[in-house]
Amino acid sequence: MKLSFAMSIQFFKFFSAKLREKIVFQKKYFILRAFYDTMIIDFHIHAFADEIAERAISALIGNARISCYTDGTINDTCRLLEEQGIDYGVLLPIATKPAQQFKINTWVAEQTDNRIIPFGTVHPEGVTGGTNTNTENGRITAGIHGQFIEEKKTISVQENLVIKGAVGYRTGNIAFPGDVQIDGPVSDGFKIYSGGSLIIKQTLDLTEVVTKGDIHVAGGIIGKGAALTKSGGKIRKNFI
Repeated sequence: MKLSFAMSIQFFKFFSAKLREKIVFQKKYFILRAFYDTMIIDFHIHAFADEIAERAISALIGNARISCYTDGTINDTCRLLEEQGIDYGVLLPIATKPAQQFKINTWVAEQTDNRIIPFGTVHPEGVTGGTNTNTENGRITAGIHGQFIEEKKTISVQENLVIKGAVGYRTGNIAFPGDVQIDGPVSDGFKIYSGGSLIIKQTLDLTEVVTKGDIHVAGGIIGKGAALTKSGGKIRKNFI
């Protein structure tokens, strides 16, 4: 079927309008998905346990005078992520009282939906400052750049980063100012930048690794294509 000139103009206007809608919708993510198949991560979402979600949302609406786009539950939050084309959501819970820490963090640890990347919560009145921290006027601040550690209600900052599992979609790329130790494998497509040395206790599926110190890969280095390794020290590996 041949289109007349007038019909062609109408089709052009229709699809241009749809494209503009998509561009405007995605602008807040700085990604033009009309042309690129790119992963999108919403790095700041809130949700609540089912038994308190309705009460929490009502309080937020009343205090902040804002509209909410979900009912506050994890299930409805995942629905909205799916509708908007968001691949992952980083869950940032908030403990408003010290006594809430354990209950909230237990609930967060129970979230099994693969779309949700959960973080824990800490209430400053429930903890004290430890190694490499400064406490002033009831506020605890980091004394150095490093890894946040909470143990027995004491907050410390560790100079080296220890990842007790694999590096992949759950962790994203790794950038750390000090030494990095990874107990699991590193998946293809993920980059590691270390201001010190790097120890990987399993295999490294190499994409890009840059360190100021040594690189030690216990399980060996593998790769599927072009990759970059740059070390300020020695590179030790089992095989390559």
